[in-house]
Amino acid sequence: ILQRLQSMERKAYIVGGAVRDLMLGLEPKDYDIVSEATPDEIEAAFPKTVGVGKQFGIMVIVTNEGPVEVARFRADGAYTDGRHPDEIIFADPAADAARRDFTINALFYDLEAGEVIDYVNGLQDLDGRLIRCVGEPARRFEEDALRMLRAVRFHNQLSSRKFRLDPELVAAIRPLSSRLALVSRERITQEMERVLLSLEPSVGLNDLVAANLWEETFRCPFPPAFAPELIDGIIENHLKHFGTHPGIVLPLSALEAHVPGFTAEHAFVLAKADKASLRAITAFRSRLLAFDEGGLAVKKRILMDPSFPITWSVSHTTELEELPLLKIEWEKAGRLNPPTLLKPADLVELGVPKGPEIGRTLEALRDEQLEERVLDIDAALLFVKGRLPKDTVS
Repeated sequence: ILQRLQSMERKAYIVGGAVRDLMLGLEPKDYDIVSEATPDEIEAAFPKTVGVGKQFGIMVIVTNEGPVEVARFRADGAYTDGRHPDEIIFADPAADAARRDFTINALFYDLEAGEVIDYVNGLQDLDGRLIRCVGEPARRFEEDALRMLRAVRFHNQLSSRKFRLDPELVAAIRPLSSRLALVSRERITQEMERVLLSLEPSVGLNDLVAANLWEETFRCPFPPAFAPELIDGIIENHLKHFGTHPGIVLPLSALEAHVPGFTAEHAFVLAKADKASLRAITAFRSRLLAFDEGGLAVKKRILMDPSFPITWSVSHTTELEELPLLKIEWEKAGRLNPPTLLKPADLVELGVPKGPEIGRTLEALRDEQLEERVLDIDAALLFVKGRLPKDTVS
């Protein structure tokens, strides 16, 4: 794409996160391009394009390797609504770099010359591991309030490489934090999911507190007794015992369990399946905490419940410490979820009336099997016959 645009005598560079990641030795997730070419020129030069933001000079070129966004160099006008520029002015590379959020995201890579073009001291900030705004921080955040959360997210993303937030950036956010209310909950959710799905979300959570963004983000006060590092520990412990990260429901459940007043559905825009999982985990927690009070069947049903892994992780107590190992032990021994012994047709043949009694009998039989009082088909037949009225038993 770059070669084709340059053959048209149009400047074209890789821009943004891809350049940052390449300079850090990371594999970019995608590539964005910025160019002098107009949308009409791009449509004429490439066989398959989509005008996702043609009026803003933004086109997507569809390739076999995936879509690539190509934007025209531009400067932004005023942001009256705190979200979108009132107007755009097509401009040169320097003006395009000056409108961007953070210096480490405002670098251009000239493939033809094999060099990075830096108008904003982004290379210096990369070397210094500093997340700093392009220009005056307050102005950047007044233009688009989501940038406040993006700063938090980038710090969370890059903290393992020793990046830090510019103190002036954090100081600029504090008096502007209420402007986050101008941002849609969908966009807030997208940024926070990227923080919470990391292995160390405490970095971002602590930033939210330091920058006075917690309450607007989570729609509840920050509890002074809560240590965000607890969430890191819950994720680490879950991976240790269950092997895989189950997704956004794990950190959200952890926050609901340990942050009074926080409700994920109130704060974020979630998928229906995630909402259902969160509700199930909340309902299941009391059952799990009463684990030792139940018999074998109750215990086994708790360990087999889909909500068990996450609920155990977020409700972790000394009394429940050994449950994952117990589950593995019972599974290996074939005790946890043994095959059912009888089918509905078997019960009908034995004389159980069709209808609700079939389900009740099967449930009672399953309990006896899980209690390990009924271990084979002969015992199952005797149990069912014992529940029948005497005049129906042959």
